[in-house]
Amino acid sequence: MNRLQPFLFVGYRSRALGTTLGATILVILTWASFATLRWDAPMMSAQPQALFAAGPFRANEAFEQPFDATVNYLSYVETKIQYRARKSDLRLLFRLRHGDSLEREGILAVPTDNSEITTVHWHFDPIPESQGRRYSIQIVVGPQVTGEVFAMADLQDPLPGSLISNGISTDERIDLVIDPGRNANWWRIFSTVGRSTPIGIPGVLSLLALAAVTTAGGFTILFVGIRLVPAILIAAISGLVVLLTVSLALRIFMNQPSAELTSQFWIVIVASVLGTAGTPWIVAAISAVTGTLDSVRSASVANWLLAIAIILSASGLTTSILTAGERIHVAIPALADGQPNAGRFDLLNPGISGWLIRVACLIWAIYLVLIYLRRKAVTESDIGP
Repeated sequence: MNRLQPFLFVGYRSRALGTTLGATILVILTWASFATLRWDAPMMSAQPQALFAAGPFRANEAFEQPFDATVNYLSYVETKIQYRARKSDLRLLFRLRHGDSLEREGILAVPTDNSEITTVHWHFDPIPESQGRRYSIQIVVGPQVTGEVFAMADLQDPLPGSLISNGISTDERIDLVIDPGRNANWWRIFSTVGRSTPIGIPGVLSLLALAAVTTAGGFTILFVGIRLVPAILIAAISGLVVLLTVSLALRIFMNQPSAELTSQFWIVIVASVLGTAGTPWIVAAISAVTGTLDSVRSASVANWLLAIAIILSASGLTTSILTAGERIHVAIPALADGQPNAGRFDLLNPGISGWLIRVACLIWAIYLVLIYLRRKAVTESDIGP
């Protein structure tokens, strides 16, 4: 019995260290994932095309275009212009109106070059409840401008109303080339997603809590024999796992226009949460049926880290392969609504593969450190005093 005590102590210290490292890494990963989570995307999947130039517009003249906001937190409007002048002195005044209310206003100095088409980005403070509202963007040429401004326009009529030139509406088919969008951080994304559901933000929080409790129940069955993992730690780890899964799922749609309005978005989010909550139960059930539950319960933290690192590495490499290459558009005349994408699996965002691989590298590093500390502890116990 005395000979076994050093090894029991080593196992105790290794498991306690591994559990602490695991909880710490989950906290860091969850914080980093949410801190860097952003949705920077246009609202419309089919933006107007710059087919011709409308104008010219000189000092104090204006052009505008109405549009419908499909999402909350409207944050910017992008347009395209040409400026013809001997010097680059272009300044534009932007006004964003909702009905008779002036929502946002700003002046922007625009660098131009040799009458080339210039993309102009006007960013403003996000409008939290912009979804479903009709706005009008007005662009006024600055009073000190000496040249002529030409606004790029489209004839495909993707926007409501038409281009308005100095207060006069043009043909209904003519639209100003604008591309409104949003810049949202993690809490704005969460607010947007919550408002898009019938149950609202409180309901979403309740469902996430239920998923965390379900996950904790599965972990409890798997690790019921481990006295070194108290229930409060299992609950905390379960909550972090659910939040990390949600943040990774949200990252898939960081460049997709109006992501929360698509069925694809909700399929991925719901499947991710249900998959996370159900995985411990599935592992426990399979282990019980195959008679390996005791072996799973007695597996070391290092073995769990190794399994997680292998899964993340494989997932990252698979995602990288599925999202590699440029998008290929195949024209099918029978389809009047557009061209389907081919040649790439567009359900996944290419950026998610790099994130998974980086996390896998971090898990591999922790695994190697844990193995080194375990071997060092065993060596010290063998040497003894």
